[in-house]
Amino acid sequence: MIATKIGEHPLTEPIIPYSKIALTPSFHRATREKHFLAHDEVPKVYLAVVGHGTVGGALLDQIVSQREELKQRKGVDLVVFAVANSRRTLFSKRGIGASWREEVATAERSADSVREIIHYAKREQLQHLIFIDNTSSAEIANRYTELVRAGFHLVSSNKVSNAQPIQGYRALRETLELYHKSYRYETNVGAGLPLIDYLQLLHLSGDKITSIRGLFSGSLGFIFNALSEGKPFGKVLREAVASGFTEPDPRIDLSGVDVARKVLILARELDLPFNLEQVEVENLVPRSLQSASLEEMWTALPDFEAHISALTAVKRGEVVRYVGTLQMPDGYRPARLQCGLQRLPAHHILAQVPGADSCFEIYTENYGSLPIVIRGAGAGAAVTAQGVFGDILRTAEVLFN
Repeated sequence: MIATKIGEHPLTEPIIPYSKIALTPSFHRATREKHFLAHDEVPKVYLAVVGHGTVGGALLDQIVSQREELKQRKGVDLVVFAVANSRRTLFSKRGIGASWREEVATAERSADSVREIIHYAKREQLQHLIFIDNTSSAEIANRYTELVRAGFHLVSSNKVSNAQPIQGYRALRETLELYHKSYRYETNVGAGLPLIDYLQLLHLSGDKITSIRGLFSGSLGFIFNALSEGKPFGKVLREAVASGFTEPDPRIDLSGVDVARKVLILARELDLPFNLEQVEVENLVPRSLQSASLEEMWTALPDFEAHISALTAVKRGEVVRYVGTLQMPDGYRPARLQCGLQRLPAHHILAQVPGADSCFEIYTENYGSLPIVIRGAGAGAAVTAQGVFGDILRTAEVLFN
């Protein structure tokens, strides 16, 4: 077992989470009704979507296919006026259609998509703007403050901003409050599961959350479920990479860093001002392979497999899972964030979660020893995109109420 624990836990400065900020809307109901009378059409919300891979692509298809229905059912027109990747940006004031993929492929090259999106929105005098980030890019996440100042609300599946150093985390929320903008990121933890939303509801309603434990990683869930079935690690790892459950370099998943980010995000929702270095992380990759090339890692797979076998040895009736844990402070001990291997009875709820699904146990004072359990598909493009879509609709609803 290789564990790291860096730094202390300064719990002296509380923070205020803003994942579901309900701020003063810039467009009130009276304005909406006036708009109807003047133009006889539903109000428009203009969306800029950056990142159109598996999640972003699924999201755009969902928006395009449901646009007309949403006009009738929700009384709002979601107009995707920009779609960007790292090379090109497609603009369409009327909104993209079903052929957006072909149009993006032939769009003009873009040196700075964020700057160009801001400039286009200003030039065309677009209002009710939402910027949607479906990348994993730190470069894009670092532009959020600029976007908020330019009039955009934020919706993001990108975890980088919420796991950045606490000073930047606080600074963004101060800017959101100053400019009366919202930032929604339900899919940062648990994909489409309503975890962050429900956690905030509990926290803000006064029920004291004492701890959270769960399976935060779909890729690690897939791997350890397969190991519990007696499959060899080498075969499981190759299958996980080939199926897209892990990154092309599976050491990124096996390092535990992604789980650590997700645990940190939940901790900050509960006003714990931790930084990523303060999360205790069990890295499953042998030290000798952590800095090796990807080719060297695959060559040394037998040694890697022996290492994992030693870590996952269990007694009869037990299984091993990679679990994230958040322990809130009490009168006897400080807060503690951990992620690593845990041996569980085979009948435990976390031991019975199939495949790449996620499961979270939330313990509170009001619920006592019986945890609130949120369980379901915690990975996958379709469910993640649906979660992002939900955040867009919630943001749009605030704009017109």
